[in-house]
Amino acid sequence: AVHQIALARRHERPLSVLMIDLDRFKRINDTRGHPAGDLVLKAMASAGKHILRQSDIFARLGGEEFAVLLPETDEERAIVIAERLRQAVAKARFEHDWGEQGPIPFTISIGVAPCFKDDAAIEYALKRADRALYDAKQDGRNRVKVWSRMPEAKASGEVRAAG
Repeated sequence: AVHQIALARRHERPLSVLMIDLDRFKRINDTRGHPAGDLVLKAMASAGKHILRQSDIFARLGGEEFAVLLPETDEERAIVIAERLRQAVAKARFEHDWGEQGPIPFTISIGVAPCFKDDAAIEYALKRADRALYDAKQDGRNRVKVWSRMPEAKASGEVRAAG
């Protein structure tokens, strides 16, 4: 990650980050058990593998939270990638045999933020993406939200509402 930030700065190239949270993951673990939770995590990883590029850095931060570093990606493209990932995860529930209890519906919420050239560390961009993620969760989950400098721009930052 440090190397990617240095490259983006040096060559004045865009860099974006995503913060991702599996919606209601605790409920899945509590009602279906940890093996089901593990399957959900694997489905998330699989979706990431299929949507993200080899140059993207995809990491599980812990629990149900993930981060993605998107080199050479401006905010507009990051939104497209985030939405594709969100849709892929929503479809993943139909691609697995969940046993006799039926499919486990699971979705993700995603916060998108740019990494600015004057950011001293990736943590600044991650905090911005985390704020956008918080807004996505607060606004109903299963959506992509974009970090905005202006609080009143919150409504225009939503990419997709849960349907």
